[in-house]
Amino acid sequence: PYSGNENENLIFWIREVELAVVAGGIKDARQQVTFAISHMTGRAKVWAVSCETTTPGYFSSWSKLVDGLKGMFLPPNVSYRQRVAFLASVQGDRDLYTYVQELRQLRASMVANAISDEIQVTVFMEGLNIGPAKLALFRSPTPLENLEDAIKIAIREDQCDRQARGLPIVG
Repeated sequence: PYSGNENENLIFWIREVELAVVAGGIKDARQQVTFAISHMTGRAKVWAVSCETTTPGYFSSWSKLVDGLKGMFLPPNVSYRQRVAFLASVQGDRDLYTYVQELRQLRASMVANAISDEIQVTVFMEGLNIGPAKLALFRSPTPLENLEDAIKIAIREDQCDRQARGLPIVG
């Protein structure tokens, strides 16, 4: 469910509903809107139901509902905020897997306004803590084509390091 809280990712929820609609074979536009509204709670549900109550058929299509949700619940400069968060992201005290998931989430939220692969890889490598994973990336014999290639190398190296030190493998 999506409730319209600031810490929720509207873009992910929209994509999740789109996948569920396709999986459920819902082709009718009104049924898609009804399905989506039934998976809302809190502020989002109050807003959507009040729009439909005051003007029946207000959301005549899925795209009209999505546009309304974005206009109501996304800040006006959301793409700028996501780009800044991605570019400023560092591993810090977190483990590698938490850092990777944050980068993946930020990258997925910027689909419409994506950062180039080279910059994504550079941000990832610069944000890593000094250790075996970062060393493996800098010593990679082949150029890193995209962020997922860099992540695979870093995770593989982190797992090898954890195994060698007798620590549990995460992931």
